[in-house]
Amino acid sequence: MAAIPSDLSSKLLTTPISASATLSEADSDSDLNPPSVVSSDANGLRFEASASLQLRHLNPSLSPPPSSSNLLVISPYTSHEHLLDLRSVSLPNQLLAKAMTLFRPTRPDYATAPYPDSFNWADVISEYTHLSNHQSDPQLLSQQTFHLISFHSRLPPSTSRAHLSALDAASHLEAVRSGGLLKYWFGEPDSEGRNLATCVWREKKDASMGSRGRGHSRAAGETRGLYTDWRVGRWALRVGGDLGVGKWLLEKIE
Repeated sequence: MAAIPSDLSSKLLTTPISASATLSEADSDSDLNPPSVVSSDANGLRFEASASLQLRHLNPSLSPPPSSSNLLVISPYTSHEHLLDLRSVSLPNQLLAKAMTLFRPTRPDYATAPYPDSFNWADVISEYTHLSNHQSDPQLLSQQTFHLISFHSRLPPSTSRAHLSALDAASHLEAVRSGGLLKYWFGEPDSEGRNLATCVWREKKDASMGSRGRGHSRAAGETRGLYTDWRVGRWALRVGGDLGVGKWLLEKIE
């Protein structure tokens, strides 16, 4: 996860998974291909939404059909311990996490453009609605609200990218283990070192809990030495309910 100062650390970064978890066929999600179908190529995961290969209905040509799984790739980190176990969150959160595999930027200047205009939100919500329409759970009739964090930053040339990556991976792992993280995405710094990272949480409380680990505290403590400047935004993504089926609203909070 992007390193941010300790007073802001609860804003950035959800879902626990045991490294020893095993899945029986009865436990598996028949609509989800296993993480092994997804390449570990970071650019594909960040800019081509390659994690969506796990959505079986969007990739019917995979042959032979892979076995099913409950483990979902939710970030550019694809090793087992960084995956979301969908059984650890409620159905609306499962569906949004699946839909977020389609998440990608829609413009090259995402690091400086308005956050709501920088990603394919309509595609994500369309997929969420499609998945919801195949469920009978009454809780999906209510409006669902998710907690989002944006982190705009600028890196000076002196910052070690390898060191930053190590801090980020450690923070992400802690966030996954703490529970509630549905998506984490970060871009590539532009020619002036400007970048954007963002994460989607089940709720604000999860974001706070996910920032309390040793790795995140270390990253937060180093923020002022890693970045020239940074800006944190907090957002509420509201879907369905009183807004109407398939309708959504992304609004800045605080």
